[in-house]
Amino acid sequence: MLNLGVLGMTVALLIAGYEQSFVERALGGSTWGAYFEAQQQPWFVQAMNWRIVFGWVTALGIVILLWDLLTIGSKETRTTKSVGKPELELLGSAAPQPA
Repeated sequence: MLNLGVLGMTVALLIAGYEQSFVERALGGSTWGAYFEAQQQPWFVQAMNWRIVFGWVTALGIVILLWDLLTIGSKETRTTKSVGKPELELLGSAAPQPA
């Protein structure tokens, strides 16, 4: 979900940027009037709306990721094994004993 949201925002901004630069530079001659006119074009407005939608998808993905990280292992019923104890026994038996 997180990756899909970021990919969707990237594609939406790609389309919006292409449309804006085409209208602003090719048709309007790089003026302030062309800049504001490019902001009103249907493809640009639609791409900005898709950016918002995929931004919410990304935010939902972050919430799911954080929830998963915070609750991982909370419902585990198996017992944990002692990690350090077997290694200490092996070291103790292999070490020379003082006389």
